[in-house]
Amino acid sequence: MIPDSVSEATKGIQISAFKPNEEDRAALQIVLINLVTDTVDYFGGMETSQVNMVISTIKAKYWFMKIDEIAMVFNRARMGMVKTYGKVKPVDMLAWLHEYDIGERLSYCEAEATKHKETSGTYFIEAESIDRKKDAIQLSQAIGKEKNWQKAKEIVETEAYNQKLVEQSKKQ
Repeated sequence: MIPDSVSEATKGIQISAFKPNEEDRAALQIVLINLVTDTVDYFGGMETSQVNMVISTIKAKYWFMKIDEIAMVFNRARMGMVKTYGKVKPVDMLAWLHEYDIGERLSYCEAEATKHKETSGTYFIEAESIDRKKDAIQLSQAIGKEKNWQKAKEIVETEAYNQKLVEQSKKQ
């Protein structure tokens, strides 16, 4: 079943969670092909090469999204919740994901990060690098608890944190 809210969609499997082995790559490819082609079949208008380009772009640019988030965005498009004029083009599908990412998803991630910060007493550190693993390790050490490694990793992978890094890099 396709989720209809960000809080439900963000509980699924992240694209980057698929391992680089042949079996996982094939599984991810099949899932993304189904999501994209179902939407293309509904609207019409794309060739195979364009579908492949959309899938490649999703894997490269939206690696942090969950499969359910992508399914939700494309389902909303089929339900008429986004503007589409005639046949769908690759730029349309990628624009839907972009709008979702910078709008609804970003707001949700910021709210979750704030809630997490308020309830757990976790200390956030200023990042000097976009190397998320290094930042997660530093955050984990700053917290001083080994078990917080997973939480630290989740914090530095949120879109809100990514946006903060981008803003910091622009200031430099």
